[in-house]
Amino acid sequence: MSEKKSEELIAKYLAGETTLEEEEILFSGNTQQTEMKHWFGYLHEKRAKAPAHLKDNLLAAIEAQKLKKLKKRRFLVSISSLAASIVIIVAVSIGYSSSQQKSYEEKEALLKEALSMFPAEHEPPTAQRILYEDDMVIIYTESK
Repeated sequence: MSEKKSEELIAKYLAGETTLEEEEILFSGNTQQTEMKHWFGYLHEKRAKAPAHLKDNLLAAIEAQKLKKLKKRRFLVSISSLAASIVIIVAVSIGYSSSQQKSYEEKEALLKEALSMFPAEHEPPTAQRILYEDDMVIIYTESK
């Protein structure tokens, strides 16, 4: 390599504008200047080399991170859906149970409405006392 070409490459190297191929030419020792030959030889020997499986290790670490995030997202989605299901079940059961509970007056009104659908019997009313009552059954006693 000519001295002029060598100086141009060294100037580009010091300015940080060389390509990898130009740096390989400099580091191989093809320069004419002996002090620079030694310097580039030293740099070539001390240059840090990447471990052989660095790329594979990095890709594996990235994939592991993606998998970890995916598992975390799936866990959060499953917990959220479980919580939403529980809220819906509780809301429906509260609404259903409150609609099933009727007051005594409402039950009496429904009974009177049902009795009004049948033909009236001309018996005098009798005194009635409630013995047992639940949602479906009311047991009365009559006194004559």
